[in-house]
Amino acid sequence: MGFFDFMKDNKENRNEDVNQDIKEENVEESKENYSPTSEEKKQKVAKRIIDMSEKLDNLSTQVYHLQQRVELLEKKLRVNPEGE
Repeated sequence: MGFFDFMKDNKENRNEDVNQDIKEENVEESKENYSPTSEEKKQKVAKRIIDMSEKLDNLSTQVYHLQQRVELLEKKLRVNPEGE
């Protein structure tokens, strides 16, 4: 009887593993089928726009500082400035 109990326990473990896999697949499918509401979409777009405008502002500041450095180097090297 000990041998048959081993087979029985093994079969129960396999059934539990299969049930767990099915539950995980159902959770994944429900996440895939979830569609955000229009309000969530608006918030997401608004956040992206804010992030992009912040990045543009930072890049603009960096360009300005680079222009200032170039002008300083031009003065030090006595390169003809654009105005002359």
